Amino acid sequence: MIHYQTYGHADSQPVILLHSGGMAGEEWQPQIAPLAQRYRVLVPDLPGHGKSELAGERLSVSLMAEAVLDMMDAEGIETANLCGSSMGGAVALWLTLKHPERVKRLVL
Repeated sequence: MIHYQTYGHADSQPVILLHSGGMAGEEWQPQIAPLAQRYRVLVPDLPGHGKSELAGERLSVSLMAEAVLDMMDAEGIETANLCGSSMGGAVALWLTLKHPERVKRLVL
């Protein structure tokens, strides 16, 4: 499981903010408060970044995407809006291509 923070109201439409390589969820700090006024915002630290450990596995886009899916499942989220910056964009795109039924909107 990865470390993540949630903001906004639990019954609002979810937005997941995926950070750049070498960064962490706090990269999105300026955008969180405005988005949380309207959406349920989830901000993970992808595996091997920030407070999320890699657990000895090789780091890959698919591994990070699977961690996001696990987070969505743990939070009971069927579909979400994904917003990814750089490497986070690759993760969001992988999720969209492999699991289009889980992605409502995609912002890269």
